[in-house]
Amino acid sequence: MNWQFAVDKAGTFEVEVWQGCGKGQGGSDVVAEIGETKLPFTVLETGHFQIFVPRRIGRVTFTSPGL
Repeated sequence: MNWQFAVDKAGTFEVEVWQGCGKGQGGSDVVAEIGETKLPFTVLETGHFQIFVPRRIGRVTFTSPGL
């Protein structure tokens, strides 16, 4: 899955995902790739795929604004 987003100014940003996962289905390994930065994390079971929890998975630095 891919998303595009605009960066208004250069800087280092904390990356947060909201994830949900059904009972007994956690444990999948995922990698969020933002440019050359790779942020791996493991999906946590939340009890239901519509029960979302925020997860801070790392930081990414943009040297200039853009899409």
